[in-house]
Amino acid sequence: MSRAKNSYPPDEFDTARLGDTPVGVHRAPRSRASKVLPFVITAVVGAGLAVGVVAALANNPGISNPLTNIGASSPEPDPASPSPDVSPDDDASDDGSSNGDDGANQDADGGDAAAPAQTPPSTDDLIASANLAAHIRVLNEAGPQGEAGRGVQTLEARGFTQVEPGNFTGASGVTANTIWFAPGNEATAQAVAAIFGIPETNISQQTLRAGDIVVVIRSALSNGS
Repeated sequence: MSRAKNSYPPDEFDTARLGDTPVGVHRAPRSRASKVLPFVITAVVGAGLAVGVVAALANNPGISNPLTNIGASSPEPDPASPSPDVSPDDDASDDGSSNGDDGANQDADGGDAAAPAQTPPSTDDLIASANLAAHIRVLNEAGPQGEAGRGVQTLEARGFTQVEPGNFTGASGVTANTIWFAPGNEATAQAVAAIFGIPETNISQQTLRAGDIVVVIRSALSNGS
């Protein structure tokens, strides 16, 4: 609408501003460089400060630098100071001085000397330790006929003086020749077992109704050795 046709009187808005500056026009858009430049300046300043702090820590011996301690190994112990787990006596034993005799024996024998095998006592040795006056009953349960009498003769030939034969009444519960002995007669029972060839596993202490030793015959006895 032109001024000639405007029915309203003119006001201050109809008067042009000084310099003919446009009214209500937006500013021109900013360039990419102007947007990025503040971040670049901030990064450079921060990096410079960090380098300065690290340099100050590295040059000051009174301040521990956490960066220089990363990956550092623990200090080696002083060779002059003793280990907390080893006493002076342990050090002396570790140098091999106390084991000199053992080392010499191993070198001479080619190793640790094996303990000598113990020879079992002979029947004569066992008889020498037995009580020849012990009351021994030789009872036949399932052996050959007359085996109890032959057993008595064998024991008497070895020096036993109180031996009697008989038949076992009832059931003994054993399946092999067995020796029972009253307390205090174990050595004599071992001698009798050696004479008759009865293994040690078939010798046991029992409460006997009579006698000091009972020989239960289930098979032919040995004639003695």
